[in-house]
Amino acid sequence: MFSDTSLLSSDELMLVLTRFSDAVTDAPPERQKVPCYHFDICTRQGERLGECTLRVGYIRRVYYGGHIGYGIDEAHRGHHYAEAACRILFRLARAHGMDHVYITCRPDNLPSRRTCERLGGELLETVELPENNDMREHGLERVCVFRYDLRSEAPARQLRFLALRERPELKDAAADWFHDKWGVPREAYLECMDAYLKGETEYGWYLCLDGDRIVGGLGVIENDFHDRKDLSPNVCAVYTEADRRGLGVAGRLLDLAVKDLRAKGISPVYLVTDHTGFYERYGWEFYCMARGDGEPEPTRLYIHR
Repeated sequence: MFSDTSLLSSDELMLVLTRFSDAVTDAPPERQKVPCYHFDICTRQGERLGECTLRVGYIRRVYYGGHIGYGIDEAHRGHHYAEAACRILFRLARAHGMDHVYITCRPDNLPSRRTCERLGGELLETVELPENNDMREHGLERVCVFRYDLRSEAPARQLRFLALRERPELKDAAADWFHDKWGVPREAYLECMDAYLKGETEYGWYLCLDGDRIVGGLGVIENDFHDRKDLSPNVCAVYTEADRRGLGVAGRLLDLAVKDLRAKGISPVYLVTDHTGFYERYGWEFYCMARGDGEPEPTRLYIHR
């Protein structure tokens, strides 16, 4: 019944199976259960952030309790980790042939409700729990019921990955977007992009579009503000919008940039990061430590050969 869970990960998270529970069918309807996965939500480096569950199957009780449950440890809240975990669980539900799932939350739990809304679900109703529902034992009386259609993976199919030279009219929007994400002056991005678009450099800028919306991006520059000036060029400003994480956006952008540069005879490529365990997935290797300009502590520098 239970699928292989070894690939349940995204660019930033992985789900670690802690246990699974079997179905309970020889009980009154209000006490019946479907099979259920139990996961720890962890960073790619293995730090625990919270937990989540996926119930597989359709019974009336699941309508009220939801197929997916989640909880983020207090120290890690506010980073959309629950949303990212749910998007991973959608894959597992599809693998079981499920065409839709329900997620429910308390009407007054605004952070959880916003998570449900960002995931793109349809709010079916705010419903009063049946008198014999065991969630009443925990003080719940009503829940919001969100439904998610899993029959289409449209968000992943609609994404387009491109170099800025393919859509030069996006230059201003891209500069605004990178400035908003990283706080670097807009003019600095425009200067680099102009040089690239005019053919003054082959160090490019790469975007992921969902329709006309920029949902991911990165650039390539001579040096990403560190003391190893001899190690260039550098990938910089890697970012994916929270609602498009879990779709491999960053990995595909990195692959696009590396292949584009290699085709122009530019290799190896470097980047600096505080992450461990993420860039290794895409062929990057730790190379050395480097000190950022004005930074008291060194950071990790990676190479893609």
